[in-house]
Amino acid sequence: PLHEVVIFFFLVLPLAVQQAESVKLIDEAMAKDRIIGFVVAKDSGKLTFSPEDLYEVGTAAVIIKMAKTSDNKAQIMVQGLSRFKIRDFVSISPYFQARIDPIIEKDVHDKEVEALMANILELYEKFVKLSPSLPPEIGSLAKTIEEPGVLADMVTSTINSSIEEKQKVLEIQGVKKRLKK
Repeated sequence: PLHEVVIFFFLVLPLAVQQAESVKLIDEAMAKDRIIGFVVAKDSGKLTFSPEDLYEVGTAAVIIKMAKTSDNKAQIMVQGLSRFKIRDFVSISPYFQARIDPIIEKDVHDKEVEALMANILELYEKFVKLSPSLPPEIGSLAKTIEEPGVLADMVTSTINSSIEEKQKVLEIQGVKKRLKK
């Protein structure tokens, strides 16, 4: 479960892992394929969760780097691989395990998608200029993205919006609908 952050496809993100169960999951993933699923908690104030406390759509990510701290916590760097929807939970102890259905998105490049991408890039460039917390280079980086879904995710991940709004974008199926949102 994640607090205060949504992981999107392709994007790289550092995370601090503090719960013992989550550290155990990371250790086991590092010994295997390094892939784990991240799902946002609906109430970020809680420390323990039941399946009902989690959104159904999450992101599978690969652990790029992992470092343990002296108090058996972990710092990880992850990269989003794909979105998924939880079908059902298989186990909740010592950590959540679920059966999932991958969300596969068709790559659409028609005139409407190209127009949406151009509009987003124009607005995003203005947003970056007005946002002191974003480096100006991020606007240039956005212009190099050719995949519409990746652009939607990158812009969503960097703008100042609530976790709930970011989660809504993650859940939208269909690249045109995601670009419009």
